[in-house]
Amino acid sequence: MVKVYRKISGAETEICEISAKQAVHKTAIMAANEIQISITVDVMLPVLEGDYIKLNGVNYTLNRDAEYTIESDVKYSYDLVFEHPFYVLLNKLVENRISGLTSFTLTGRLIDFVKLIIWCVNKTVDNPAGIDDGWSYGYIEDTGYKNLTFSDINCYDALKMLAEEFSMEFYFVSDGKRINFVEHIESTTGYIFEQGAGKGLYKLTQQNVDKDDTVTRLYVRGGNQNVPNEYADEEGYLKLPENYLEDFSDSAKVVERKKKFEGEFPHFEGSVATVSGENNKILTCPQIDFDITAIAVGENARINFLTGDLTGKSFEFSWQNSNKQVTLIEQEDEIALAGADGTKPTIPNSSKKAKVGDEFNFTGVLMPESYVTASITRLRNKGNKYLNLFSKKRVKFTLDVDHRYMRGKPELIVGDLVVISIPQRNFYKIIRITKLEKSLHTGELSATVSNYLEENWEKYNEYKSNLVRDYIISQQENVTLENGVMYRDRGPWDADTASIKPYIRTVKMVDDVWNFGCRWRCMVNKTTEEPSWKSDHWQMIEGRSDTRMEFDSSAGYAFVRGSVETDITPVVFIGNTNVSADIVEEQWNWTRESGNPTADAIWNVEHSGVRVLQLRNEDMGVNWSRENPVRFQCEAIYPASSINTISNYIEI
Repeated sequence: MVKVYRKISGAETEICEISAKQAVHKTAIMAANEIQISITVDVMLPVLEGDYIKLNGVNYTLNRDAEYTIESDVKYSYDLVFEHPFYVLLNKLVENRISGLTSFTLTGRLIDFVKLIIWCVNKTVDNPAGIDDGWSYGYIEDTGYKNLTFSDINCYDALKMLAEEFSMEFYFVSDGKRINFVEHIESTTGYIFEQGAGKGLYKLTQQNVDKDDTVTRLYVRGGNQNVPNEYADEEGYLKLPENYLEDFSDSAKVVERKKKFEGEFPHFEGSVATVSGENNKILTCPQIDFDITAIAVGENARINFLTGDLTGKSFEFSWQNSNKQVTLIEQEDEIALAGADGTKPTIPNSSKKAKVGDEFNFTGVLMPESYVTASITRLRNKGNKYLNLFSKKRVKFTLDVDHRYMRGKPELIVGDLVVISIPQRNFYKIIRITKLEKSLHTGELSATVSNYLEENWEKYNEYKSNLVRDYIISQQENVTLENGVMYRDRGPWDADTASIKPYIRTVKMVDDVWNFGCRWRCMVNKTTEEPSWKSDHWQMIEGRSDTRMEFDSSAGYAFVRGSVETDITPVVFIGNTNVSADIVEEQWNWTRESGNPTADAIWNVEHSGVRVLQLRNEDMGVNWSRENPVRFQCEAIYPASSINTISNYIEI
C-alpha cells in the first residue's frame, strides 16, 4: 500500500492508503521522475491537488487534479501522477536579480547561473516573488565564463540550457531540492547483464537513438572574432588548415556535415594587476605580450570583463603599450534603472568598477599568430571530440531485467554503469542506464541503457568507459580480463549445454571449460565439440597434477649383450584415464643418452615421431655395460594444449 499525505495547517496528515499493485516509478537522466498509479476502487478517493506520497525520503506531489472515470456507483478508476520536487521549477521564470526582467543577457560561470535559479525559486525577504523554499546547490563543476541569453524560460528549462551550454548534466539529491552539476551522471556497479536464465535479462532489444546517418567527414569552423584573414574561411570564421576531419571506424560511407564552435576563437585572457584613477578606470596587465594598437581592427577593439562587478560589460578604451595600460571610456549602464530625469548612470562608477584580479579578454582585434595557432589546436580537439560521437553508430538497448536476479542486490538507479554482454554480436561494453521503470509492487524492471542522451548527445568517454568495464569485470567470479579480452569459466563441459549455448571465442570474449580434470580454452567460435587432445576446437591450458607417463615392455627390462629384443610402449594417464590414443604418432619422440653424443644425435633423429620403441642390440651403443647403463627418454606433445609436454625415461 502507498500512503497519501496532505499538509493541513502546516502539519503532515495521512489522507488515505492506495494499492501499489499498478504503481510504477519512472526516472530518466535530466528528464522525467514520477510515480504513476492506476487504481480502481469502490468509493471516490479523497485526494486533492497538492497531496503527496513518499519514496526514498523524497515527496512526490500530485501537481494537478486527479484524473478519474466513474464506471458505476461502486467502480471508480484513477490515473494518478505524483511528481518529483523538480517539477515545481517549471512554474517559475528565470529573472534578472537587478532589473527583474525575464529576457536578459548575463555573463558568468555555471555556479553563478545555478545560484540565480535558486534565488528565483526560493521565496525570501529579497525575493517575495519566489514560489517554493528549501532549494540549494551541492556539487557544481568548476567552469569558465559564458555570455548567455535567457528569453522568458522557466527554471527547469534553464537548467537544461546550462547543461547544454557547459556540456554538463544535472541531478537532484537529499530531499530532491539540492541541485548538482557534473560532467557525467554515473555510478559504477558490479553488474554484467546478458540474456538468459541466471544472467539477469529476460529480453534485450537494440534500437537506433536517432534517424540521422553516421557522420564520417566533418568540416570544422570556429568563431569569427579576432581571426586574421589568412586563417578564416570565406565567411570570416576560423577554419582548420586541413579543412575537415574524417573517421571511418564505424562506416565506410562518406557522410559530410559542418559544425561551428563559435565560442572558439583566438583570444587573450588576462587579469587586472593594478587599478588607479577615478572609479578605477585605469588598469594595467603585464601579461599582455602584444601591442593592441598594432592588432586593433579600426575602432572596434573592446575589453570584455569576465569576472567582478563589471562582468558581461564591454568597453571602448585607450591603450598605452609601454606600461600595458588600459583606460576605460565611460558608458551608460544598460541594465541599471533610470533616475528621475530618465537617464541611466554611467560605468565605471563607485559601485561598479574594476578591481585587482578581475579577468578580461579583448575582441575587435586580429590576434598574433601564436594565439591563432593555439586556437586552431583547441578547435581541432573540439572537432575530433564531436566527430568521435557522431561517427559512431548511436544505439540504445531496452532491457527487461529479471527482478528475481536482483533480489538482495543493490538497487539500480539512472546513471548506474553496467556491462551489457551480447556474445552473438561480439558485444561487451560498459553502458549507462538512462531510463528506468520499476514496479513498486513486484520490483519488475525495464531499463534503457545508452552512452548517448537523446536530449543533448553527450557521450560517455570511451577510454574511461573501458576502464570502468574492466573494473566491473575484475569484481566478477569465474571471469578474468587479459589485454581487453574477457575469459569466462563456464565450468564442466556439458553436451546439453553446448547444444543450447555453444562455447564462444571472439576477439572480446573466450570461454573456458573443464574436462578430464583439465581446463580447456575454446579455439573455434560456437563449438559444440567435446574438449580432447585430438580436437582443434580446444586447447588445454591447465592440467592435472596427476598426469603421468608409464612404460610397458614386451620382454621386460633385464638384458645381456647380444640378446636385446623388446618393444617398449609409453602410456600417458590423467588420473586413471589412459589418454595415449589422443596423442598422434608424430607427437611422440625418443632420445638416447649412451655416453657417445655424436652417435646419440644420429639415433635421436631416427626415432623422432615414433611412439613404440623397438629396442634391439644395435640401439645400446658400444659403451653399454652393467656399469654404464643407457637412458632412453620419451616425450609426448599434447596437440591441443599450452601445457603440452609430458616425459619419462627408463635405464637399461
